[in-house]
Amino acid sequence: MEQKPNLALWDRVEKTSPGSTKSAKVNGMQITVIDGYGMIRKATENFGPLGIGWGYEILEERWDDGKPFGVKEEDGSVQTVITKTHTIKLRLWYLLDGIKGEVVQYGHTQAVYRSSYGVSDDGEAPKKSLMDAIKKSLSMLGFSADVFTGQYDDAEYREQLLAEEAIEKAEDKETEIEAKQKELSDYVVGNLEAIKTSKLTNEIKGIVKVTIRHLERQKKIPCLTAIAEKGAKAIARDSESKLRELDQ
Repeated sequence: MEQKPNLALWDRVEKTSPGSTKSAKVNGMQITVIDGYGMIRKATENFGPLGIGWGYEILEERWDDGKPFGVKEEDGSVQTVITKTHTIKLRLWYLLDGIKGEVVQYGHTQAVYRSSYGVSDDGEAPKKSLMDAIKKSLSMLGFSADVFTGQYDDAEYREQLLAEEAIEKAEDKETEIEAKQKELSDYVVGNLEAIKTSKLTNEIKGIVKVTIRHLERQKKIPCLTAIAEKGAKAIARDSESKLRELDQ
């Protein structure tokens, strides 16, 4: 595959370790939250220590008033509370191949807001806004792009990352690779058997769709590429044969 120099950094930093993420619910939506220090570590790996190979400057900091809401007191009176959002504007600079670049982004955090307890006040809003701006800035360079572009919402993608990480961190890499290869081979054999014994056209098509999708992801792991490609061909061949048999 042709290497694209302009994407060299992006390609190095776009994948996010599953251990650096967690699931959270924000405004009723389930999202993936990235560990900010995981991104900072990766920036340090690629640029150098903070303050030497990269750094940041806060250009602006402010507290913005939002919509007011009423809170009922114990005596029956109603107190009016003004919501507040903390915002910073940050310039992040970095050195890449001896050339200095920069990115400007904003970071925001709800500081005073309505909650199930009535009024909540986040005393760590400035720290959270800073981290938000740093993460957004690094994301523009490709850091954890898989999360920001929505790839992380794909369970197959996360499974691929877990497999890659297990191999990378294994003390005995050869044994771990052999285990992953056997696991994938068994997966293919199991689905070939399911296709062989199925009597339903839609069921076979469903098996093929799920299996091929899984194998396409696993194919991206170098030590599993050959097994995944061979398995995909076998699945396509046997499913076509079985579908022809059912049509007769």
